[in-house]
Amino acid sequence: MDCLLNSTEGRTTIELSQHLDLSSTTVTKYIKEINSDLMYPGHEVSIRTSENNMLFLEYSDILYYKQFKRNLIFENWSIKLFLRLLLGYKVNRIKFVQDNFISEATYRRSIATITKQISAYKLIIKSNKGFNYLIGDEKNTRLYANKVFWQLFHGEVWPFDEIDEDLISDIVKSKKNESYIKNVNNINIKQTMYSLSIQIIRYRNGYEVDIPYYLRDEAEYISEKFHLDKLKSTLSKKEIEFFFLRLFSYPRFMNTELGRHFIKNAKLNNTFLSRISSEFSYYLSANYLNLSLDDQKNIESSVYSAHVNALLYPTWSDTENNHYFEEFPMLKKNMNIIAFHLSEKFGLYNIVSNNYILNQYMLIFSQLKDLSYFEPTVDILLDTEFGIFTENIIKKTLDGRLRAYLNISIHTSLADFVDSIADLKIVVTTSKTPELTRQFKAENILYINEVPTDEDYHTIYTSIKHLITKLSS
Repeated sequence: MDCLLNSTEGRTTIELSQHLDLSSTTVTKYIKEINSDLMYPGHEVSIRTSENNMLFLEYSDILYYKQFKRNLIFENWSIKLFLRLLLGYKVNRIKFVQDNFISEATYRRSIATITKQISAYKLIIKSNKGFNYLIGDEKNTRLYANKVFWQLFHGEVWPFDEIDEDLISDIVKSKKNESYIKNVNNINIKQTMYSLSIQIIRYRNGYEVDIPYYLRDEAEYISEKFHLDKLKSTLSKKEIEFFFLRLFSYPRFMNTELGRHFIKNAKLNNTFLSRISSEFSYYLSANYLNLSLDDQKNIESSVYSAHVNALLYPTWSDTENNHYFEEFPMLKKNMNIIAFHLSEKFGLYNIVSNNYILNQYMLIFSQLKDLSYFEPTVDILLDTEFGIFTENIIKKTLDGRLRAYLNISIHTSLADFVDSIADLKIVVTTSKTPELTRQFKAENILYINEVPTDEDYHTIYTSIKHLITKLSS
């Protein structure tokens, strides 16, 4: 249904079956069942087939569709079981089987499937006296629950029957959070509301977090600065501290007026994470780049946020590994140097091996310079017979496609090119002139016969990467 909702041109049954990994017969059967369920007096919602056999979702009231989708999810007993475990409930096996008209064997198979699903996050399902419940690191459990609830509902409906949406909205959108509300989009607000609801429900069910040792300075400062009566009547002091630490792990929050104000005061109070953030920007400025005052503020708030996240979820962070950064070995090497410096200075020895932190450092650096900044410099001479206008188009295309991955400069003058001190020089040309072959190795000259196609640009990029690898070795 979501596939059809997000498609303006419609989908065929075959396209849906391929997307959902189901047979066309099964998709057709489901469409008939859904259409039957959607037939409700006063609401016009249906899956319609056009004359050319394209499927469309038609509705007169999007709110009814969203509510129907919510009910459809909750009517699936397997999803219902999964969500109740994530919210910290102990599920009575016999009662659940009877209430949902399923066999115990089916129930056990579902538990086995869920167990396999959550094992990557170091969570397990325990069984005791006929009850099943989920155990694991509490912070990881909540983070995983946030992920699952958001993937299922996307903030479109309120999935927590046991907690009042208006109460959560009032807390998140309180006057004290006004700058946060103004500076983030509706998705961030809804995600915060989901996160707080999951926290409250699990806390009511007897689960409480521990604040990591290295975040205790920040936690104490939170207790002094934030006094939310509505939260005090719902959560313990430690849980309120966790709620704000969770907010501080959002980079967008730390770049709001409220987040910046907190970091400013944290620096005045010389908290542990504020010292790390200041040292990061100082080391970066002293050894790599001259940072402006605004750059320092942006960098420090982002570094602060990254370390809150890594310290809150150390085992979760290790599951994150962005292979995109493998394209930039020198960037990774230099960020490792900074990580090692911070680990030596502050005793955070797990930073060096934490993929999440290193990826965050690289993303933070990308706020200042291209990711290819530290990579070998590559100068390209563009020497063609196409004329100045076509050559300029090729130059812009090469620059746009390669700069994200390569530290390049593109020349159209042979004199400038010869005088440059780049690590690697490449010639892209349409002519095999003796002058070029005398000055440059054959492997450094790339010939094109006509205006490059997408495939030609890819070939140029691949050839340059090969030469860089050869140069490095």
